[in-house]
Amino acid sequence: MTSRLIVCCILGTATSVLAAEANVSNFKPASGADGIVATEGARPWESESVKPLDLKLLVDYGRNPVTRPGGALVEYRAGMWLSAEIHLIEPLTVAVQVPFTLQERGILAMQPTANQGFSTGGGIGDVRITPRVGILRQEHAWLDLALQASFELPTSSENLLTTWDQPTAEGLLALGHRFYIGQSDAALLVLGNVFGFTAPDRTIDGKQIGAGYGGRFGTALETGRTDLVPARVFGEIEAKTMPRSTFDDGYTPAEWRGGASWCFGPGVSFDVAAGTGINNAPGAPDWRVVSGLAYGSNSCGFAQEKRLLRERRAEEAALAERNAAEEAARLAALRAAQEKAAAEKANAERLALQARDSDGDGVPDVEDNCPNAAGPAANHGCPAAEKQQVAITGSTLQILDRVHFATGKAKIEKRSFGLLDQVAAVLNGHPEMAKVEVQGHTDNRGTVNTNMVLSQARADSVTRYLIDKGVAAERLRARGYGPDRPIGDNATAAGRETNRRVEFKVLAPDSSD
Repeated sequence: MTSRLIVCCILGTATSVLAAEANVSNFKPASGADGIVATEGARPWESESVKPLDLKLLVDYGRNPVTRPGGALVEYRAGMWLSAEIHLIEPLTVAVQVPFTLQERGILAMQPTANQGFSTGGGIGDVRITPRVGILRQEHAWLDLALQASFELPTSSENLLTTWDQPTAEGLLALGHRFYIGQSDAALLVLGNVFGFTAPDRTIDGKQIGAGYGGRFGTALETGRTDLVPARVFGEIEAKTMPRSTFDDGYTPAEWRGGASWCFGPGVSFDVAAGTGINNAPGAPDWRVVSGLAYGSNSCGFAQEKRLLRERRAEEAALAERNAAEEAARLAALRAAQEKAAAEKANAERLALQARDSDGDGVPDVEDNCPNAAGPAANHGCPAAEKQQVAITGSTLQILDRVHFATGKAKIEKRSFGLLDQVAAVLNGHPEMAKVEVQGHTDNRGTVNTNMVLSQARADSVTRYLIDKGVAAERLRARGYGPDRPIGDNATAAGRETNRRVEFKVLAPDSSD
């Protein structure tokens, strides 16, 4: 009789403590296949590289997940999660997670066991539905960013402490960045989650619980291996709090886990992880082990990201190179067409100019010293009274007399002024001669340096004279050649005299120094 009273008292206490439905299971696996164990990934999916469905089976075992001073309310819980992530319209996915309690031991059942404990069987938990939208990819914005909302339906058995007995919701922001290591397939993945959730007000062991918020942080070293070496070694930490309960109340469950993943082919992965609670808050176990098996496009996708990125960058580089080559070819063809059109235009203008005879004297303007005053061809198209000492012959402005200078100097003698006046008049009357080189030449007497200086000085003197007569300075270029270009025999006086000369060379318009 006494033993029955003790059992009744214990059961009565348990019932009073745990009568209200509440979810004190701190562990919820990541809904997406791109995360770690519980830390959600943030990478938007792309339709060309991801198939429509990812599947995952995960089993966890937590020791003493719910404790109180003097003992555990729940000694252990073995659970299982079935997850399916469906890829809808890029970048939207929807994940459906069905949790099961396989076995739970504590003071929740109504019948004692042989060792005076109480146990219960299992059952389905609250079904979790999670739509998620990817917002940013690190290729374009340095980081991955995703938003998701989770909705839990009250499908759990009421005595399992895994249900609020009414619908609840959670909003989560996920951030991530993958730091690639050199040219290998290895990378360091960093993920962070911030979330807030709704829940009804409940009391567990005198603690006020309900809605709250929390966060997760995870990092993984990804080797990209697909053999016995782990493809990924990871660690994560998570914590949440419920503001209705103060920190002193102890209801801020937190725990950490570390583990590894192996990849078998492109679409199958196996995970194993273990960790402990960081505090004794309900939901944080003494220790927990987790194992999972996943299949789908994103399973071990981290092992392919570096290769895919490298291939994409190679394709982009090849495309950029091809586009650059096509653009260069287009510009070259455009330049060739423009040059051809310009040449044709110049040729047409030249032919038109060659055929033009403005004064009708039978001498075409291109050879007419006086294109606006009729004159005989013998006088180069100028009136007979104006005896011409200049002739236009192709690319040369030929003078029929010499430019005379003071002996050994650059001073022009007065008897050459008339000749240079005619040169200026011809240049002013023929603007098509856009550039003319005034060349100074000497014989070979004296030193080469002296002759070079003298020839340049004489070319400068003639250039200044023509500028004074109205010829634009930019049309003229003075250059002394000294004795380098003789046209007569320097061994004779007549030849040396011939070599002491000034010539006018018509240059192309774009000719430079």
